[in-house]
Amino acid sequence: MHRQRGEACTGKGVKVDSRSNFHHGDIMIIRFTLLMLVAASLCRVSAETYYISPSGDDANSGKSTVLAWKTLGMVNSRDLKPGDSVLFQGGETFNGNLYLDQSDGNAKDNPLVISSYGGKAATLNAGDGFGISAYNTQGIHISDLNIVGSGMNTNTKNGLEWYVDVPGDKRFVDIVLERIEVRGFGRVGVRIGAWNGNTGYDGLILQDLVVHDNLHDGILVYGFPSTNGYPNKDVVIRGCASYRNPGIADPKSIKGNGIVISNTDGAVIEYCVAYENGQANVHCGGPGGIWAYDANRIVIQYCESYANKTSSTCDGLGFDLDGGVTNSIIQYCYSHDNAGGGYLLGQYANARPWRNNICRYNISVNDGRTNASGITLFKGSPESIMDGALIHNNTIYSKPTAANPSHATFQITEWNTGMQNIGVYNNVFVAVGGVPLISVPAKYSAFFAGNLYWTDGSPFTINYQGKSYNSLEAWRGATDNELLKGIATGLVIDPRLTRMGAAPTTWPRAVSSLDAYRAQVGSPTIDNGVNLSGSLGIDQGDRDFYGVVVPSRNGYDIGAHEYSPTDTARNRPPVILQLRDTSMAMSTIIDVPFRVKDESPYRLQCGLTVPTSSLFPNGSARLFGSGPIQTLRLQPAAGQTGVAEMTVSATDDWGLTSIQRVRVTVGSATSVEIVDDAPFIIRVTPDASVARVEVRGHQTGTFTCDVISMSSGEVVMSNGINGVTSCHVIELPLHELASGAYIIRATNGRSASSEHFVICR
Repeated sequence: MHRQRGEACTGKGVKVDSRSNFHHGDIMIIRFTLLMLVAASLCRVSAETYYISPSGDDANSGKSTVLAWKTLGMVNSRDLKPGDSVLFQGGETFNGNLYLDQSDGNAKDNPLVISSYGGKAATLNAGDGFGISAYNTQGIHISDLNIVGSGMNTNTKNGLEWYVDVPGDKRFVDIVLERIEVRGFGRVGVRIGAWNGNTGYDGLILQDLVVHDNLHDGILVYGFPSTNGYPNKDVVIRGCASYRNPGIADPKSIKGNGIVISNTDGAVIEYCVAYENGQANVHCGGPGGIWAYDANRIVIQYCESYANKTSSTCDGLGFDLDGGVTNSIIQYCYSHDNAGGGYLLGQYANARPWRNNICRYNISVNDGRTNASGITLFKGSPESIMDGALIHNNTIYSKPTAANPSHATFQITEWNTGMQNIGVYNNVFVAVGGVPLISVPAKYSAFFAGNLYWTDGSPFTINYQGKSYNSLEAWRGATDNELLKGIATGLVIDPRLTRMGAAPTTWPRAVSSLDAYRAQVGSPTIDNGVNLSGSLGIDQGDRDFYGVVVPSRNGYDIGAHEYSPTDTARNRPPVILQLRDTSMAMSTIIDVPFRVKDESPYRLQCGLTVPTSSLFPNGSARLFGSGPIQTLRLQPAAGQTGVAEMTVSATDDWGLTSIQRVRVTVGSATSVEIVDDAPFIIRVTPDASVARVEVRGHQTGTFTCDVISMSSGEVVMSNGINGVTSCHVIELPLHELASGAYIIRATNGRSASSEHFVICR
């Protein structure tokens, strides 16, 4: 894939022309510990909150819900200070376009907040213009809004755009965009760019964005293609959905991407989905679901990418580490039914060197419908450098497609030679209906060891360096592949995986909830993989696609699943780490930071329930933040004192929830304290017959420990004990339970914590 050209970016009332180019913790159950953080008031007394309502009047002050403004024009007319809040009435629609520039916010650690009030998201109707445009500013958090254009075929602008171009390699920080829907724009849904040397963003957060039905692309983060360093650093794209962004028929540029990041050093793209993008693109070199180029230290994980398309003969891929990418990884991802390759690793002409990238513990099903294969490598020019690709413990399933006769489970594209150090280990390659297992042209090479090959009765075919082999033994003898330090490796046998060939969509659940491609009892994948650490000094990672600890038994497994008789996946529920007995001097706005400790490989959603009261009217208490880092923002009504209780919750994709009640006392000072603590499960030690559940509580009371079937939602076992502030061990017999997924839930009064485990008989 190649770089893209952007378009003009608009500041507050000013048109600015621009051109733009576009590892892991222990999987074992870890102790729950309830920690405390120190509260801090981050906002100045002078900060203001402005309300906008259809029933308002622009002649009002805007400083309360009854004195609200009516239009976006009043917001655009003000220079908004650090710590200010602009809140639109939830559930209502406001016509117009929002401009932000260096006079708005522009201070770190004291953000300008733009959001909704009243419990629902407000809608900004942009018509034929852009939705929100921010130019050369920082310290701004935008959340809980719908940004809507007139339609991709009538609108001509970006939905949410952020652009910086000041000289001097300046860093722009504290920019958070979350829980925003962007649709109906004629260019890019969310476009974040920097274009002046290494001026760019630090710590940019895009979270829980839903970006769809925009003409050019979904989510795009880019910077100036510096030859020394990168403009952007430490970007987080989490929990975002990008779909039905079709692109256009422009032979000179790539259009129709889901999520793309470039010119960045350090980024995480996780728990995201991209689908049905790219069908109108005609450029050969794109588009793709989720990918990166010209970047370093990129981690793409826990994502799903499917049904992405193209009208060219190239790409329409699932995932990609493309030209100039170094020290990056795709892991724990699920790709299926894409026109192009499931996982693309490639280098294009005139890019920085492509080096040291990893593709591991992923699943690909029926990718390469029109071009490429389940896993595909390419090199786009003779002089470019492509050195070091580690491909291990993936599960690839491929069936025939008439539109792509060169399709295989693994392919190196015949383009330019010179790839070096390509290692392919411990993968499951399943090719049915006559699809070749491996396709490596003459003058190209890769090293294979420890892989399992299966064709389910179809001919065994490996095409390697201009020759075709119909058995593993013949290929091994002729090429030294599947021969590691003189020992024969590799298997040709049915892998005995569950539901092979199935390609269900998992979103919005976590990809590890995929009910397919797990090793069954007696599977030859179990303990038959190569010990990459011991044999080759390669870090194999510490968990598999499903969250199971690696290794779980006597050896390493082949494919994306590490078999365990009882999968206690790292799916411990979130734990709210809240404040206790904390007092703060009273000010207009009080920010109470807290963290959520989430041991599971799943997305996290925090919530706040506030009873309606004169002390905290609608929208005056809210949560904002990124994933495990959250802030409780309190804005008591002017002149009001008293006590209010509110409930903070944290829920993961499995529906496991931790809840804590918080009491806020407002007087000459504000105090925040926990009303009651949830019991927490220290660890669960399951085997085939019994689960030993260690529970600790902070309050005297009765613990109830239930086992719940995740398929039926019924309680299948229950055990209660009288609790004191100490540890208790509850033994739950498991021998009567069938194979399946279960939740262990410990309850104490109104608070609870839970844990998930899987039994495989």
